[in-house]
Amino acid sequence: MESLNFRLHAWRFTFVPLEPIRFAALLPENTFRGAFGTVFRRLACDPSCPGVKLCDQAAECDYARLFEPSQEGGPSGLSDPPRPFVFRARRG
Repeated sequence: MESLNFRLHAWRFTFVPLEPIRFAALLPENTFRGAFGTVFRRLACDPSCPGVKLCDQAAECDYARLFEPSQEGGPSGLSDPPRPFVFRARRG
């Protein structure tokens, strides 16, 4: 059996809002993930990019690798592998 090696980094960021934040029915994690992904795509991708599935540079794109990874027939039959990050938010 072939062993897999990978690096794991645990980072914690703490954000303190300047005023109260009210989230809709969505979980706070989904809101933060979506906002982070939107900003990251603007920074990492060419503005004329048609999207990861149609992009000819997706294999080299950091955004595509982290936010929209894909593979043929992933684990347990999933077409897309799990994302390599987790966002958690707590109310405080």
